[in-house]
Amino acid sequence: MTRIALIADSEVEPELKAWLESINDIKLSASDPDILMDLRFLEQVSHIDKAIKAPVVITSLLTSAVTSRTNFYPVGTKVIGAAILPLLVSNQKVIECAIPFGSQISQDEVRNVFAKLGKEVEVIGDAIGGVFPRTIAMIINEAAFALQENVASASDIDAAMKLGTNYPVGPLALCDEIGANTVIAILEALSREFGADRYRPAPLLRRYAEANLQFNPAK
Repeated sequence: MTRIALIADSEVEPELKAWLESINDIKLSASDPDILMDLRFLEQVSHIDKAIKAPVVITSLLTSAVTSRTNFYPVGTKVIGAAILPLLVSNQKVIECAIPFGSQISQDEVRNVFAKLGKEVEVIGDAIGGVFPRTIAMIINEAAFALQENVASASDIDAAMKLGTNYPVGPLALCDEIGANTVIAILEALSREFGADRYRPAPLLRRYAEANLQFNPAK
């Protein structure tokens, strides 16, 4: 039985708990955990309660590079960055993971940790947002700009992307699944890191996040 302590943003904590509780041989426990999952990302994280100690920490890559978060944890902790999308994690077969600069943890150790969670691993460089979350956040943002500028309706934008690029889900429908707040958080973190205008969130996307609205609400 693997004991896991979870720290997460309150907005997505229920989904993460439900996912972990669905895995055989996993027990959620803050007492002497084998793994600490510190998956906070919606607000800038500056510290952690170091009373929670674990030999392995999985921390979020969505809005921070893993190297920048290693000093939150006790010296000697093996820290892994993971691009886990909380509202999609149950369906994420493969998790992108990054190893901090200077860390001695091996890729095999990373894969073994995630095998306990029923996930395959793709090891990537230490970069905010990983590959899939970063890419899809930018596509969603462009779709939101198109909707804002009355290029087409939300359903038409999604249909065009599905038919034109063979996407299984349109970008705005995927935003509804991921959560607009998550997309905004990724974009703002990329903007802080690179200072590039291309990561500027569409005002309409921000309004939807603030109002907790969906582009394609269920009927």
